[in-house]
Amino acid sequence: MPIKQFSSDSSLVRELDAKDIRSKVRTTLKGRTIGGQPFSRGALYHLLRSRVYLGEVPHKDQFHPGLHEAIIDEELFAAVQAQLDENSRRRKATGKSVAGSPLAGCLFDTDGQLMSPTFAYGRGGKLYRYYVSTPLQRGAKRDQQDNAPRRVSAATLESRLIKTLTRLLPNLQEDPFGLVNRIEIHIGCVELLVPLKYLNKINGNLTTGERVRPDPAESKCLRLTLPWRMQTRGGRTDILVGDKNTPQPDASLIRALRNAHAMLDQDSGKGPVLQAAPASPWKRNLVRLAFLAPDIQQIILEGRQPDPLTLALLMKNEIPLLWSDQRRKFGIESTL
Repeated sequence: MPIKQFSSDSSLVRELDAKDIRSKVRTTLKGRTIGGQPFSRGALYHLLRSRVYLGEVPHKDQFHPGLHEAIIDEELFAAVQAQLDENSRRRKATGKSVAGSPLAGCLFDTDGQLMSPTFAYGRGGKLYRYYVSTPLQRGAKRDQQDNAPRRVSAATLESRLIKTLTRLLPNLQEDPFGLVNRIEIHIGCVELLVPLKYLNKINGNLTTGERVRPDPAESKCLRLTLPWRMQTRGGRTDILVGDKNTPQPDASLIRALRNAHAMLDQDSGKGPVLQAAPASPWKRNLVRLAFLAPDIQQIILEGRQPDPLTLALLMKNEIPLLWSDQRRKFGIESTL
């Protein structure tokens, strides 16, 4: 398996796991069987650093020529080491930022898995912080059918929580995050465990969709439910504030719908007509949005579309010709 094809240790972990490649099984002198386990990122890091594959043997802090032949060349080994070193430098350079994530240790996904702080680089080397579920942090591949939020923007979540806690507990003299014992991220809401003594104060400042009650499991805590829905768009999780009846205009989807109509002309009866196929595959795919059922287009413009109905979904999937089939496929009740 060529090492060059993997850009990160996480992708290598997933590839090995998909091919059911495990660590070597060994039997100890006491008869205990060990090994046969999936490779962790730490184990792979150790293997990728080993000079044994260059035909060398370790002794204390030094390596010496061995009697076995090298199985990889110096150039490939050096390239891998350079990539590992670069990753290490970048992690150290951003360690303070990630370590300072205020929700570390108290944020959990809908299955109770801890969501730990991590980061990624965008264009121009810009740093983006995230909270990611533990299994994904360890290199596990996400189930295609899993729509639960497993990765959320740290900056977005922290900002919304600060604004909400400041509104619910005005004139608070301490760090709002210091009050939170636990945060749970669900598909349709976010729930916080906060000391019970703040129950009356929070209850007097609630807005539509927010609820607070004594927690049935933690007698000294209250459970605050915030109607925040998580929506994944292009790998990014957005936080939609409000219940399902609160309009949530999707700017990218609305813009795409308007661009699709801009590619059409009108026939003699003022109906939409496409005079020629758009030049690029992207535009040929995009123009289909102009032929969505009128009520579907209307709810998109009003921001009342179902959470799963995103631009990515429409661009990746076939759009039925019949309006009734469109409504059925995209989970929309007809208003006509």
